[in-house]
Amino acid sequence: MSEHTHAEIRLSAMNILAMREQSRSELFRKLCQKFPDAKEQVETVIEELAVDNMQNDLRFAESFVHSRINKGHGPVRISAELRQKGIGQEVVSEVVPDSGDDFWFEMAIEAKERKFAGKAAKDHKEKAKQMRYLVYRGYTSQQAIKALAVKTSSY
Repeated sequence: MSEHTHAEIRLSAMNILAMREQSRSELFRKLCQKFPDAKEQVETVIEELAVDNMQNDLRFAESFVHSRINKGHGPVRISAELRQKGIGQEVVSEVVPDSGDDFWFEMAIEAKERKFAGKAAKDHKEKAKQMRYLVYRGYTSQQAIKALAVKTSSY
């Protein structure tokens, strides 16, 4: 196997980061796929990129949370996805607003409205369907129950 240069690995890493923010663990995985015989060099390059602030897990996590909130996802799902991407609990706690916040309650109402506009949850079956949807989207059971109790203008 050919030996990969530090410059090749760094250029590849910068190209990956130019497309979108990456968590440290995502970047490591992608670079190791491309350069399987150079794991130590990959680790060195990623450390240098972090020192140069070209790779930053906090910045990645903030961007990720913003994109998931825009998609209507709740705090439980967002936190789980961040942990899957190798983001530590300390950073997750910093970037995901507290689950008790009214913000998430409002977001759950918006998610319900987008999906079920004009459909009042009149019977147990419909309430269960809406509840499952909100929990799947990452809202806590408490947030989903409160959101289902709100009567909105479309009813």
